[in-house]
Amino acid sequence: MTTDRWNIFTTQQAARQNKRDELVNTTVMANFGRVDAFEADGRKLVLVKTLFGGHDYLGVQEGIQDVIGRTFGL
Repeated sequence: MTTDRWNIFTTQQAARQNKRDELVNTTVMANFGRVDAFEADGRKLVLVKTLFGGHDYLGVQEGIQDVIGRTFGL
């Protein structure tokens, strides 16, 4: 990759991160993970990313249920 192409790539990457920071609300939860939320046109999109777990890991389910409840008023 040429220097010019690398500079274009890094500039675009920084612009994308800046725009994401404007649009996405990120909440870091100690010992749990993070929650990224985005809202537009009356719709809400939420991504919960845990530090640990998998399909059969029960240790974080209640935390996820709490996040869902708070986020969507349940």
